[in-house]
Amino acid sequence: MHAFFIAAGKSRKQPFSSPFKGARPVVPVLLLLLSLLVWVPLPARALILVREGNEPMEVPGWPVGATNISNLKSRFYAAEGPPFGGGQWTLFYRGDQADLQAAVDAFQKIEADRLEVYLHEGESALPYATSTNVDGQRYNWSFEVWERDHWERLHPQQGFPLRFGTSGTGKSVPAPRLDVWLKAGALDWHKVRLAEKGTRLEIIDQRASSHGFPRGSATIRAHVVNDGQLQIPRLQIVAANRATNSQRYEIFLQSGPDRSGEATLTNLPPDTYQISLTAPGYVPLLLGYFTLEANAYREFTERLLPAVRFEGRVLDENDHPVAGAKITVENNLADDGTSYPIPTSPTTVSDPDGRFTLDGIPTGKFRLTVFKDGYHHAGEPADFLSTTQTTPPGGWVARLVATGTVRAGFVDAEGKPLSGISGGQLNIHIQQADREGVGSWGGSAEVSADGTVQFLNVPPGIYRLSGKPFSTLSPDAYQHAPIIRVEAGRTNTAGLRLQE
Repeated sequence: MHAFFIAAGKSRKQPFSSPFKGARPVVPVLLLLLSLLVWVPLPARALILVREGNEPMEVPGWPVGATNISNLKSRFYAAEGPPFGGGQWTLFYRGDQADLQAAVDAFQKIEADRLEVYLHEGESALPYATSTNVDGQRYNWSFEVWERDHWERLHPQQGFPLRFGTSGTGKSVPAPRLDVWLKAGALDWHKVRLAEKGTRLEIIDQRASSHGFPRGSATIRAHVVNDGQLQIPRLQIVAANRATNSQRYEIFLQSGPDRSGEATLTNLPPDTYQISLTAPGYVPLLLGYFTLEANAYREFTERLLPAVRFEGRVLDENDHPVAGAKITVENNLADDGTSYPIPTSPTTVSDPDGRFTLDGIPTGKFRLTVFKDGYHHAGEPADFLSTTQTTPPGGWVARLVATGTVRAGFVDAEGKPLSGISGGQLNIHIQQADREGVGSWGGSAEVSADGTVQFLNVPPGIYRLSGKPFSTLSPDAYQHAPIIRVEAGRTNTAGLRLQE
């Protein structure tokens, strides 16, 4: 079952659409593992769109000049993400030195305040494989560009960010970028002619050997300066990876404590790593997840935030304490509104009196999620708490409300359960009817072998049910979708006609 909150706004009832012909959605593996999703009501660009070939394409939201590089004959693949948002385009190219020069020439003509070129060693493969032919997946360079309106909607300067856990929250739209993969006997960057350099065009060399480090392993370098001047002593870079058949990241290697506010981690073998910064008295900062090749180099300039404590209490709708509720810190923002992702979110459980204490929260703003089976957290998804706000009399309170269960299935014209429905072939969708926008509740689930689905922990209220996604229903069909009233502590049942 997939349950979701509507993060902001109202749902768009329109079918899936593609900005270019022949596109098809690709589901990232991570999404298949999620059972709880934040539903974002953006234009219907779900999942990731991919397209093979170099058919001409033009996207209105691109900066002026981006179409020239997008439609080069050397392009053979295109992808649009991120999932449930869209607007981030990555185009992939194969070619010789002349083709690369043509791409760089077109790239420099894009009208943008800043342009970035990243240099890598070796070769890379498509992130979304479409062929078992390894050679068919390799590319020589890629071009990435954002549609400004999508970026600003997903990462607003103020208000409720729609894509938490990313470093983009509160920041301006990224510069168009070109990633070039170089190796001996193939492409040579020294032969590329640049029309401009040092003004708006920046070359970022991500090859360790170009920075004085030996080939054969990856290197990470970090600089931390707080308040413009204060350097953080005993800074460490931590690289964690996952063992085979494990989903957990374990520390693989970390740098020695550095007293100058700088740290360097070397000798990382090729792999995918979770990279973070730590220092005593500060909350670890997650720099991101990186697939590093043998001669990779990454450099960061960041700031670390001090750790603070937060206390509160969990009560039900009758002001009775709720014990055993799980409280988790999420969506940390620095005081300037930028995202501050951390490797592991602080989590605790309420005691018999409903009280809890959370340590390791970065100064700034954050959200709390509170979960206990049989209850629903009544807080608004857009509500942020602040580490500097005045605690209300009696302390901060998380309010839980008792929930009910919805059991639904398909029935025939006489209201009898349909037989012969195979599990997983059909879905039933539920959506709150007496509340829209921020904080409303909904979900979807596959029909099991007995022809029914069950939604747990549904807050009391009035809901619509449908055998089709609500986004595909016409306004009339949406208004006439079956209605069910959910009451706390009860299993509420409903039947749907298959054509509904």
